Amino acid sequence: MFGALLVFIMVVWLKAAALLYALTFGLSPIPAGEILVRASTDTRVLTFLLAGNAIGAGLAALVFCISVAGIPYLLDKDVDFITAATTSIRAVMQNKGPMVVWAIILAVMLLGSVATGFLGLLVALPVAGHTTWHLYRRMVEDQAQ
Repeated sequence: MFGALLVFIMVVWLKAAALLYALTFGLSPIPAGEILVRASTDTRVLTFLLAGNAIGAGLAALVFCISVAGIPYLLDKDVDFITAATTSIRAVMQNKGPMVVWAIILAVMLLGSVATGFLGLLVALPVAGHTTWHLYRRMVEDQAQ
């Protein structure tokens, strides 16, 4: 069910992007190469990019909050996905500073992996998984005490 929740959030993101595009540019498609060319002359492009990034960042923050401790919690304990997600949100809210730092580190690792033709994922994913597990253990133990 947790996977279905993540798929639902992805579909919301796709629909929001399509709606934002239609509201900004109408139903006529703009060639992909022209978006950046038009960015300097058409204010709609800047509006689209800023709003699209804000929506994406908000949904990414939501996914981070529900899954950073939620997925390890599902693997560690016999709980339902709602309990895991709410526990994860509580843990993130109680550890805002370290969680913001961890989210930035994850973003930098993933961007670095993309820059290396995804070869960086060979290092980034195991490091991210191992670190996330230990963060989960510390956060959930802190909540239990």
